[in-house]
Amino acid sequence: MLISTAIEAIAFDPVYYAEMNPDVKAAYGDDALELYRHFATFAIADERKTSPVFDISYYLENNTDLKAAFGTDLNLAYNHFKTSGYKETRFTNTPANLGNDFIAKIDMSYASLSLGLEGDNVVSVDRGSASLWHFTRQTDGTYTIQNTANKKVLDVYAGGKTNGANVQTYTSNDTQAQKWYIFENVNGTY
Repeated sequence: MLISTAIEAIAFDPVYYAEMNPDVKAAYGDDALELYRHFATFAIADERKTSPVFDISYYLENNTDLKAAFGTDLNLAYNHFKTSGYKETRFTNTPANLGNDFIAKIDMSYASLSLGLEGDNVVSVDRGSASLWHFTRQTDGTYTIQNTANKKVLDVYAGGKTNGANVQTYTSNDTQAQKWYIFENVNGTY
C-alpha cells in the first residue's frame, strides 16, 4: 500500500480526500498514488480535509497542551499525532451526534454484510440475519451499543487498542472498551 504507516491511514483516505478537495480531484482524479503525494506534500499545511476521522485543525485546537507547545504549527501537531497522539486516544475530529437513544442495524458499507453474533463474538452476517443494536449516547459524546438479543454491549476484548483487536459483546462495565464514537463518512454513512 502506498500509505507509509497504519497511523497515516487514519489521517488520509484517498476517496474522501478527492471528494472534499475538488481542486485536487480536478488535477489528479482518483489516482490514489498522486492523491497521496499531494497529501504528503501539501495537505497538512493547507488545512485540507484529509479523512472523515481526522482534521488537523480540530486536533490542534482541541488539545490545549499541543496548542501551547506548537502554537499554530500544524506540521508539528501532525508529527505529534503520528508519533504519540494516536496512542493517547486524543480526539482527531468532531464525533457525530445521532441522537440519545435509538435502535439500528450496523451495516458494512463496503460489503452486503451486517454485524451479528456468534455466541458473544461479533461477526459479519448476511444482512437478513443482522442483529439489532441499541445505541445510548453518553454525556461525553460516546455511545454504548447494546445487542437487543443478549443485552450485552459491544466491547473490545481486553481493552485492545490495535487494529484487528477482537470485538465481542460483554456485560456492561462502563470501561473505555465499551465506549464508541461515531463519525460521518463523505457519502453520508457512519
